[in-house]
Amino acid sequence: NIWDLPLWLPQLKRKQRLSKLPRQIAALSPDLICLQESFTLKHRQKILADLSTEYCCAGSEQGRWMLPLLRADSTGGLAVMSRFAFEQYQFVEHARVARMRFDEKLGRKGFVLSVIKTAVGFIFVVNAHLSRDVRREKPAFGCNSWTFSSHTCGNVVRLKRP
Repeated sequence: NIWDLPLWLPQLKRKQRLSKLPRQIAALSPDLICLQESFTLKHRQKILADLSTEYCCAGSEQGRWMLPLLRADSTGGLAVMSRFAFEQYQFVEHARVARMRFDEKLGRKGFVLSVIKTAVGFIFVVNAHLSRDVRREKPAFGCNSWTFSSHTCGNVVRLKRP
Protein backbone atom coordinates (compact mmCIF):
# COMPACT_ATOMS: atom_id res chain seq x y z
CA ASN A 1 0.00 0.00 0.00
CA ILE A 2 1.83 3.09 -1.23
CA TRP A 3 -0.73 5.70 -0.08
CA ASP A 4 -0.67 7.66 -3.33
CA LEU A 5 -4.11 9.14 -2.83
CA PRO A 6 -5.40 11.57 -5.49
CA LEU A 7 -5.64 14.42 -3.00
CA TRP A 8 -3.32 16.32 -0.71
CA LEU A 9 -3.20 15.29 2.93
CA PRO A 10 -1.02 17.00 5.53
CA GLN A 11 2.03 15.05 6.73
CA LEU A 12 1.68 12.43 4.00
CA LYS A 13 5.19 13.22 2.64
CA ARG A 14 4.21 11.72 -0.70
CA LYS A 15 7.16 13.04 -2.71
CA GLN A 16 9.73 11.70 -0.24
CA ARG A 17 8.10 8.29 0.05
CA LEU A 18 7.45 7.77 -3.64
CA SER A 19 10.97 8.82 -4.65
CA LYS A 20 12.41 6.04 -2.45
CA LEU A 21 9.99 3.37 -3.62
CA PRO A 22 11.64 2.26 -6.92
CA ARG A 23 15.02 1.86 -5.22
CA GLN A 24 13.48 -0.13 -2.35
CA ILE A 25 11.54 -2.38 -4.73
CA ALA A 26 14.57 -2.90 -6.99
CA ALA A 27 16.64 -3.99 -3.98
CA LEU A 28 14.18 -6.86 -3.48
CA SER A 29 14.33 -7.82 -7.19
CA PRO A 30 10.77 -9.19 -7.26
CA ASP A 31 9.28 -10.92 -10.29
CA LEU A 32 5.84 -9.56 -9.40
CA ILE A 33 4.74 -6.30 -7.78
CA CYS A 34 1.21 -5.56 -6.56
CA LEU A 35 0.49 -1.95 -5.59
CA GLN A 36 -2.50 -0.64 -3.69
CA GLU A 37 -3.63 2.96 -3.18
CA SER A 38 -1.78 3.83 -6.39
CA PHE A 39 -4.41 6.24 -7.69
CA THR A 40 -2.17 8.80 -9.43
CA LEU A 41 -1.22 7.55 -12.90
CA LYS A 42 1.79 9.84 -13.33
CA HIS A 43 3.34 8.53 -10.09
CA ARG A 44 2.64 4.91 -11.08
CA GLN A 45 4.26 5.51 -14.49
CA LYS A 46 7.30 7.11 -12.83
CA ILE A 47 7.73 4.16 -10.47
CA LEU A 48 7.58 1.79 -13.44
CA ALA A 49 10.05 3.88 -15.47
CA ASP A 50 12.47 4.17 -12.54
CA LEU A 51 12.43 0.41 -11.89
CA SER A 52 13.73 -0.69 -15.29
CA THR A 53 12.56 -1.91 -18.63
CA GLU A 54 12.29 -5.42 -17.18
CA TYR A 55 8.80 -4.76 -15.82
CA CYS A 56 5.52 -4.29 -17.60
CA CYS A 57 2.34 -2.99 -16.05
CA ALA A 58 -0.94 -4.42 -17.23
CA GLY A 59 -4.20 -2.59 -17.25
CA SER A 60 -5.58 0.68 -18.34
CA GLU A 61 -3.53 3.84 -18.27
CA GLN A 62 -6.79 5.73 -18.54
CA GLY A 63 -7.80 8.07 -15.78
CA ARG A 64 -11.24 9.00 -14.56
CA TRP A 65 -12.80 11.89 -12.72
CA MET A 66 -13.61 10.96 -9.12
CA LEU A 67 -14.96 14.42 -8.38
CA PRO A 68 -14.62 17.71 -10.25
CA LEU A 69 -10.90 18.55 -10.34
CA LEU A 70 -9.96 15.19 -8.77
CA ARG A 71 -8.53 12.72 -11.28
CA ALA A 72 -7.56 9.11 -10.49
CA ASP A 73 -6.85 5.79 -12.19
CA SER A 74 -9.68 3.57 -13.39
CA THR A 75 -8.70 0.42 -11.44
CA GLY A 76 -9.41 1.46 -7.86
CA GLY A 77 -5.79 2.31 -7.06
CA LEU A 78 -4.60 -1.23 -7.88
CA ALA A 79 -1.67 -2.02 -10.16
CA VAL A 80 0.18 -5.22 -11.04
CA MET A 81 3.69 -5.11 -12.49
CA SER A 82 5.54 -8.19 -13.68
CA ARG A 83 8.74 -9.34 -15.35
CA PHE A 84 6.60 -11.86 -17.21
CA ALA A 85 3.99 -11.34 -19.91
CA PHE A 86 0.35 -10.77 -19.00
CA GLU A 87 -2.11 -13.08 -20.73
CA GLN A 88 -5.16 -11.46 -19.09
CA TYR A 89 -5.83 -8.56 -16.79
CA GLN A 90 -9.22 -7.50 -15.48
CA PHE A 91 -10.44 -5.06 -12.84
CA VAL A 92 -13.62 -6.08 -11.01
CA GLU A 93 -15.30 -3.44 -8.88
CA HIS A 94 -17.00 -4.53 -5.66
CA ALA A 95 -20.77 -4.25 -5.68
CA ARG A 96 -21.81 -1.01 -4.05
CA VAL A 97 -23.82 -1.65 -0.95
CA ALA A 98 -25.43 0.70 1.54
CA ARG A 99 -22.86 -0.12 4.24
CA MET A 100 -19.88 0.80 2.07
CA ARG A 101 -18.09 3.98 3.15
CA PHE A 102 -18.28 6.98 0.83
CA ASP A 103 -14.51 7.11 0.21
CA GLU A 104 -14.52 3.44 -0.76
CA LYS A 105 -17.35 4.00 -3.23
CA LEU A 106 -15.48 6.97 -4.65
CA GLY A 107 -12.22 5.03 -4.87
CA ARG A 108 -13.85 2.11 -6.71
CA LYS A 109 -12.65 -0.63 -4.38
CA GLY A 110 -12.37 -4.01 -5.99
CA PHE A 111 -9.74 -6.43 -7.21
CA VAL A 112 -7.52 -7.06 -10.20
CA LEU A 113 -7.34 -10.52 -11.71
CA SER A 114 -4.19 -11.31 -13.69
CA VAL A 115 -3.07 -14.38 -15.57
CA ILE A 116 0.70 -14.22 -16.09
CA LYS A 117 2.75 -16.49 -18.32
CA THR A 118 6.00 -17.59 -16.65
CA ALA A 119 8.75 -19.94 -17.80
CA VAL A 120 7.15 -22.78 -15.81
CA GLY A 121 3.53 -22.08 -16.72
CA PHE A 122 0.67 -19.74 -15.96
CA ILE A 123 0.07 -18.15 -12.57
CA PHE A 124 -3.12 -16.52 -11.40
CA VAL A 125 -2.65 -13.33 -9.33
CA VAL A 126 -5.35 -11.50 -7.38
CA ASN A 127 -4.59 -8.01 -6.10
CA ALA A 128 -7.55 -7.41 -3.77
CA HIS A 129 -8.66 -4.26 -2.03
CA LEU A 130 -11.16 -5.31 0.59
CA SER A 131 -13.88 -2.98 1.82
CA ARG A 132 -14.68 -2.04 5.39
CA ASP A 133 -18.06 -2.02 7.04
CA VAL A 134 -18.91 1.61 7.79
CA ARG A 135 -20.24 0.68 11.22
CA ARG A 136 -17.12 -1.16 12.45
CA GLU A 137 -13.41 -0.58 12.76
CA LYS A 138 -12.57 -4.18 11.87
CA PRO A 139 -12.88 -5.15 8.18
CA ALA A 140 -15.96 -7.31 8.71
CA PHE A 141 -17.37 -6.32 5.35
CA GLY A 142 -14.05 -7.35 3.85
CA CYS A 143 -15.05 -10.96 4.46
CA ASN A 144 -18.10 -10.46 2.25
CA SER A 145 -16.04 -8.80 -0.47
CA TRP A 146 -13.44 -11.60 -0.29
CA THR A 147 -16.17 -14.24 -0.66
CA PHE A 148 -17.44 -12.38 -3.73
CA SER A 149 -13.86 -12.03 -5.02
CA SER A 150 -12.98 -15.70 -4.62
CA HIS A 151 -16.25 -16.76 -6.30
CA THR A 152 -15.62 -14.40 -9.22
CA CYS A 153 -11.97 -15.51 -9.49
CA GLY A 154 -13.05 -19.13 -9.69
CA ASN A 155 -15.44 -18.31 -12.51
CA VAL A 156 -12.78 -16.37 -14.40
CA VAL A 157 -10.29 -19.21 -14.07
CA ARG A 158 -12.81 -21.74 -15.39
CA LEU A 159 -14.08 -19.55 -18.22
CA LYS A 160 -10.93 -17.83 -19.40
CA ARG A 161 -8.08 -20.24 -18.77
CA PRO A 162 -5.39 -19.63 -21.44
